[in-house]
Amino acid sequence: PRADGALHILALDVGQGQSVAFHAGGETALLDCGSSSYLDAGDAAADELQARGVNTLDYLVVSHYHDDHCNGLPTLLARLTVKRLLLPDIEPDDPLRIETLALAEHYGIPVTFVREDAAFPLGGATLTVYAPLGDAEMNEECLTALCSVGDFDALFTADIDATGVLRVLEAVRGADGGASRLPLFHGRGSARGGHAGDRCYKLRRGQRLRAPPR
Repeated sequence: PRADGALHILALDVGQGQSVAFHAGGETALLDCGSSSYLDAGDAAADELQARGVNTLDYLVVSHYHDDHCNGLPTLLARLTVKRLLLPDIEPDDPLRIETLALAEHYGIPVTFVREDAAFPLGGATLTVYAPLGDAEMNEECLTALCSVGDFDALFTADIDATGVLRVLEAVRGADGGASRLPLFHGRGSARGGHAGDRCYKLRRGQRLRAPPR
């Protein structure tokens, strides 16, 4: 892994699903690890991370309890060390939530339920995790993640709809002194484009972004 002070963002190739790695200053966070494709998302993510010299995740964030976001955790946790697991406190009886908590207990991983917006240091960057804003179906109860370094911000909104994205943007701007634009990466086509002047992107599998240090 690089320790050059820059923030590196990489969309891991897990097929039809999501797994995004953030690396800065020798520390790594992973947002989700799941796939609805035939492959094991945990193996695919671990292979790519370990090939880059990453064997420890400082944070593993699960946006919500759907297969294409977290069904790779059993294999991933068997292969990598995870220092802290960040979860949404939703759907207490959901089988994937129950399985995730059992895995955390088995591997002795501390769990933080994100009930309020929280910022976590990541090398020279900051990973801010926003608590669920919705109260309808699970896609609207996702955790969203903002990774920032210097004047660069990238917001990842999982599967929330366009209305939810706008609410998250309002929260980001309130915390960031009214920042006017930021790259926004979204998993659902229904929310692409037109977000109050923000640029909305689909982060392709295998795509890497680099933001320089301050």
